[in-house]
Amino acid sequence: MHSFSLLITASTAFAVAIPLPGSTYPSPPCPSTTVTENLSSAFGWQLAGTVSSASSLSQTCTDLQDKQLLKWLNIGLDLTQVEKSACGTRMTSASDVLPKVVVANTETTAATLTRAFAADDYDTFGYLCDNLSYKRVAGFLLDENTIINATCQLAAPGGRIPNPAAFSVPESEQKNSSAIAAYADAQSQLYAYLYAAQASSTSDLDTLCQSASGEKEVASYDALQMNAERVRETICALQEPISVEQGKDQMKQWVSASFATVLVNASGVEGFASMLCEKLSVEGLESVGLDGELVKSFACNA
Repeated sequence: MHSFSLLITASTAFAVAIPLPGSTYPSPPCPSTTVTENLSSAFGWQLAGTVSSASSLSQTCTDLQDKQLLKWLNIGLDLTQVEKSACGTRMTSASDVLPKVVVANTETTAATLTRAFAADDYDTFGYLCDNLSYKRVAGFLLDENTIINATCQLAAPGGRIPNPAAFSVPESEQKNSSAIAAYADAQSQLYAYLYAAQASSTSDLDTLCQSASGEKEVASYDALQMNAERVRETICALQEPISVEQGKDQMKQWVSASFATVLVNASGVEGFASMLCEKLSVEGLESVGLDGELVKSFACNA
């Protein structure tokens, strides 16, 4: 497994926004909408960054515009966001689109965090605000400021400033290679199943398998911090096109595994996983499309 390079450095100061009157700005979208839109956006950027040729991306965009890829919609993706990311730019190199994937994955994780615990559980959000590690979160190629601030904003009625100690983590705790590898694996399987969902025949699957095995594609998967071999294995192991229900199940499983891996490994504080096991809200996680029991099991078995 290749190593992750950090794109975003934790800042050393953090301000809590001063609340403005509700009529001053529109309400933010609900977390479930944010999760769906950003999962779809990330997938669209990944498509743009892994195509073997401009003509291949052009065909995908034509199919999206002609509503030929409705299985993606039925599985739970927002086709408008997929098309906007994949087709609304001329950026087609993995290095160009990786920062966009980072932003989308960050928004997905932050929105999920806001529903992972009871909304009025100030103590738990305060604990997270104080004990999440900036450097550990950044190790997953996520914007640590956005994610930790999401917990701090729910730690008190008016929000509060993150704990400065979160910036100071012993070198031995700054990077968990096995957790980073597990996250890359989950993200790779998520992408692979979504990518394979476009197939409507075994012939289509053969074509997608060959594409995923191409030298350019493999290099692109690596550059996007995915496990290229896992992507290839997952796609090529499929014997028949996946159904909508199978696609939904795989999407839910790997989005849940991705989030759980980040959350459980976002702090090195003793007792952190036990706290998560006790406080995680299965219902809240289900409300944003995750498998709440699966996420909870990650914490309880850590």
